Amino acid sequence: MFQTEKLKLKYRLKALFDGLNQQVAMITRYKFRFLSITGLLFFGLCIFALGWFAQSKSFQMLQIHGVEYLGAPSVGQGGVASVKEIKSPHELNSMDISFEFMTQEPTFSYGNLFQTADSINAIRMELQPSSNLVLVLGSSNVLPLSSSIETGKYYDVRLKYEREHFFKVFVDKKEVLNIRDKRLLAGDFDISNIVVGTGLARQRMLVGEVKNFNLDGAYSYTGLIAKLSRWILVLLGILISIRLALSHLSHFNVLINIFKKYLFASLKLKLIRSLDNQQKIVWTATIVSVGFMSSIIFHYVKNTFSPFPASRWTLADGFDGPSGLSTMFHQPINIFCDFFSLFEIFSIFGLSKQSLYFPSSNLLLGLFGWMGDGNAYKAVAFSLAIASVVTIWLAWLSFRKSFKTGALLNAFIIIFMSYPMLFTLHTGNLEIWVFIFQCSFFLSYFSRRFLLSTGFLAAAISLKLYPAIFIIFMVIDKRYRFVLYTLAWVVVLSSVPFIIWPTNLELYWHGLLSGMGIYNDIMVKGYYGLHFGHSLVNSLRTLWPNIQVKLLFPAYYIFMGCNLILMTGYAALIERVLWRKIAVLVIALCLLPPTSTDYKLLLFFIPFFFFVNHDVKSKTDSIYTVLFSTLFINKAYLYFHGHQYLTLNIVANTLIMISMLIVILMDYFMCSYSKISNNENT
Repeated sequence: MFQTEKLKLKYRLKALFDGLNQQVAMITRYKFRFLSITGLLFFGLCIFALGWFAQSKSFQMLQIHGVEYLGAPSVGQGGVASVKEIKSPHELNSMDISFEFMTQEPTFSYGNLFQTADSINAIRMELQPSSNLVLVLGSSNVLPLSSSIETGKYYDVRLKYEREHFFKVFVDKKEVLNIRDKRLLAGDFDISNIVVGTGLARQRMLVGEVKNFNLDGAYSYTGLIAKLSRWILVLLGILISIRLALSHLSHFNVLINIFKKYLFASLKLKLIRSLDNQQKIVWTATIVSVGFMSSIIFHYVKNTFSPFPASRWTLADGFDGPSGLSTMFHQPINIFCDFFSLFEIFSIFGLSKQSLYFPSSNLLLGLFGWMGDGNAYKAVAFSLAIASVVTIWLAWLSFRKSFKTGALLNAFIIIFMSYPMLFTLHTGNLEIWVFIFQCSFFLSYFSRRFLLSTGFLAAAISLKLYPAIFIIFMVIDKRYRFVLYTLAWVVVLSSVPFIIWPTNLELYWHGLLSGMGIYNDIMVKGYYGLHFGHSLVNSLRTLWPNIQVKLLFPAYYIFMGCNLILMTGYAALIERVLWRKIAVLVIALCLLPPTSTDYKLLLFFIPFFFFVNHDVKSKTDSIYTVLFSTLFINKAYLYFHGHQYLTLNIVANTLIMISMLIVILMDYFMCSYSKISNNENT
């Protein structure tokens, strides 16, 4: 018996040692495999890094001497404007500019002395009211140089720039600016199109003279062969890394299967699910409130502990303080700027001054001006207060079907904590009334109050032209009589202002065309339309600011027209779900124009109101809810090119709209495929 027990112990020890040997062998084998994979990946990474950093830069000297500009005293035209255009991509290393100038414009109305490019990274010098000379670096850094410029007197100016060392400006041999901020000095200053005596797409001509303009500089650029070599090495590194990694991944099939089976299934179960109408509203209210608070905390911390990394002198009045934005909007000095600019023109000139708005906008301005006794602050207060109450009421009408007591609370959270609403309130833009009229049209039209709906749609069209696309719903339903009613109301609303404030129709038409031309030059062809934008072009120009607009827009307008026709046709003839029809049209209106400002995101509340009342559940309900919610929150947590107005919001909103459109199309085609499969099976 003792021998038997001894023999059993022997076999147990042998089995134990054999198991340990197997474990050691397995660990050793996987250790070597791990080291081999790590080594191969490191090898591919080295090739990738070599390709990324292997770029030979060519250095080029730039010299411009003896340029003279003579602007006509009355209109500021004539003389030399375009001096030098550089098509190669470049990086400014040094620059020395000297010239003399004189102005004959007593109002100092933003005459430009010179500009190095048409992009947002240009260096520009201009005159500003009153008697100010400023240097503009990009579009946000306005650096005061002098506040005592006199008309008819010549001034000597010199600028000296050394990359990452200093930027100095001298006026009449006296140093007036000396920047040594490394972050600003390392900026990507653009010198692609140097002009004298003008700037901002030739819109700001100098009424005066510039004598003996000289520029000596040096810049570097990467040649085409170097770029091709770089990307070949980059792609080679990626391909080697992927190929070598995949050849060893067969040893990790168990882990991959576990990941697919459990983790992905868990995520799918939690994130991709159907929701009832109440859940859609609660999810949206939660995401909007969290996004609102996150934005407040972010801007508070950023401004308290880490101001925006740029020059401290960013305000036109030369305020010496941090330039970080205290909110997600414009600087506080620009509050209600859109309303005030319109109200001032209307109060002084009536309908006889250039404007971007159609004549019926003056009915709103006149009404609120009458309510505020002609005071602009009272007028904007009445406009925004009434608009806010109406917007909350419209949201409550949509939410009360799902909530008995919580509809008003959720309406308040989703509306007043949303970024589009807060942005619109900050600017005071009349777009909020365009949204109210469009939303009222949909709610009344699909409640079968057709005659009332024509008045709301006509009011929206008479303020802005783009709501006319929604006439398609009347055409689909073959209610042509109401189309005529809508057009008749547009004519009436557009004619009434000329009866109340008589003016020459030709004068008004000329002012409207002139205003639209200036808007096109500054907001579309220029770079100011990028600020707080979300269209496809806004995103492209934010990511690649040096895109040549002369080459971009002719092709883009064709692309825009084709896609507008396709999206309108899909919404009218193919899509069967009402809220998706509206969403596709709203995406087209926001995504396709050459520029589209963030107050236009209010339009997404219209399909959202119908979405939360759509009783048919779908597995993509949670996806749509998240997409709507992220459109309603601020996402300006990253800045592009060191510019405080070119934020992640621009690119993110574009991607969200594209994603929503893709999900809508996939939903339709998957549903159609399922129906076809079911019919074949039966």
